[in-house]
Amino acid sequence: MSQENVERIRNAFAGTTAGDFSYLPDLIDESCEFLLPPDFPGTQTTRGPEGFVSVVQEFEDAFEEMRYEPQDFLDQGDRLFVAVRTVGRAKHTGIAIDLILYWVYTFRDGMVVKMEAFLDRPAALEAVGRSDG
Repeated sequence: MSQENVERIRNAFAGTTAGDFSYLPDLIDESCEFLLPPDFPGTQTTRGPEGFVSVVQEFEDAFEEMRYEPQDFLDQGDRLFVAVRTVGRAKHTGIAIDLILYWVYTFRDGMVVKMEAFLDRPAALEAVGRSDG
């Protein structure tokens, strides 16, 4: 893993916030598995760039003014841990959300082959082979 992949993920979050998914073909493998926490609303598992976009669209349908702000990166070889502040407002109730999601990306040959989100930092760190914070 390199600083280049950290920047690629940082730029992907900026693109997602802006609704620009042009980065997907050069970052996410067609077979990439995308996993959300079991107690998260909506789709839990999907594959490939199209599946990723469909989950983002589900989120965007429920929330507005969404921002994804990566705050902490931990490079673990072929895995990358990213703590991301996720901010928005529920469309139907106006209730604000402001939470940290912990993402673990698995890379192979420069492409993301697995993306997994966690609500719990220790579980995400364990997924990248770390137990410290």
